[in-house]
Amino acid sequence: MTLENEPRLSAFLDSLKTMPWFAEAGHPSEKYHVVADAVVAWDDWNAPMLAVWNPRSQRLEDAARRALGDKAIDEIFESVSAATEQAVVNGVRAYFARRPDETENTAIDVDRGLWPEIVGFVLRDMSWAAVETVLGQPDFFVALLRVYQEGRWPCSWKGRYPDGRFVVL
Repeated sequence: MTLENEPRLSAFLDSLKTMPWFAEAGHPSEKYHVVADAVVAWDDWNAPMLAVWNPRSQRLEDAARRALGDKAIDEIFESVSAATEQAVVNGVRAYFARRPDETENTAIDVDRGLWPEIVGFVLRDMSWAAVETVLGQPDFFVALLRVYQEGRWPCSWKGRYPDGRFVVL
């Protein structure tokens, strides 16, 4: 990565240090569509998520390859993981420790098995947000930061993008 991009990445990583990972997950919201549990988020909302996330990540990846190259993209992903993975894991574990057993999925703890995938999902979102930041082109993934900053996990989209709203845990 070029020296000119390093301050942007460092500032981005610093901004993640105070992120309230999953602090509001499971709580009601008038702003977002809240799903009942992680299994519902994963199973029922995967197709709409892919329909919104995939085209945006593909366009961003193509632009980043041209502007930064694969090696720099890999470095960004590694930097984000190194800086945030443990905090994200802690946030996910805290959510599972406090979430009520109100659904058939939570009553038998089937949702807990998804925590590694959820962590990977969050790290991917944050890595692409870092790429947008390094490129100086904030877009969809930087917009996700606002949802994460509210202590939510944006796991999908309800409606036709950009109309509609985020689906959150």
